[in-house]
Amino acid sequence: MMKNNSFLAILGILIIFFTILSYSYHQNVIDLIFIFKDFQKNIPLLYLLIIFVYCLTPMPTIIIILLNGFLFKELGFIISYFILISTSIILYFLSNKINNFYKSGKKIKFLSKKLKLINFSQKNISILVSRFLIPFFFHNIYYGLLKITFSRFLFIILLAEIPLTYALNSIGHSMIIFNSEIDFTLKEIFLSTDFYIPFIIIFVIFLICSKLKNKVNL
Repeated sequence: MMKNNSFLAILGILIIFFTILSYSYHQNVIDLIFIFKDFQKNIPLLYLLIIFVYCLTPMPTIIIILLNGFLFKELGFIISYFILISTSIILYFLSNKINNFYKSGKKIKFLSKKLKLINFSQKNISILVSRFLIPFFFHNIYYGLLKITFSRFLFIILLAEIPLTYALNSIGHSMIIFNSEIDFTLKEIFLSTDFYIPFIIIFVIFLICSKLKNKVNL
């Protein structure tokens, strides 16, 4: 038990450390990616590997999706979508394994109950909506720790990632000049027709599937 506690404490410290480090040097990392973006012309796999690793960190993914839209145009959506889903799966299973290691996450679940979060967090609508509000990295880690079933988690994020990724890719695609200091507020993105029209469609599909959850095993 002591060994498990030590492991979790060290892991928690590392996550906090890398989170602080990521946000402190975020601009430096982005500038480095802008240097490597030229590789997408001659060595595209190197560029894709770099942004794949980037998406496994707590750093914001918005700038990467915009950049992919700028560099790859329509194909940028597919690239960003595939990377976001793939890294989400990796982070989900990583936190899920940590949960199993630490006595099936009983203490984590107990804490969530005490905060009255678990019942609300585990609802399908909460998983979907929180995907747009909680940073990508922490959303994946949180639901892996709560042991949401993988099929349910995957189905919801497959839907949830479409509107925002499409909107950001469209914005990136439409840019004539791109630099590392581009800044968009969530309000501007959410009010974009490229976001809310796909979101409405996805939300309707989500509601229909939720009504038929016994058939689709949500």
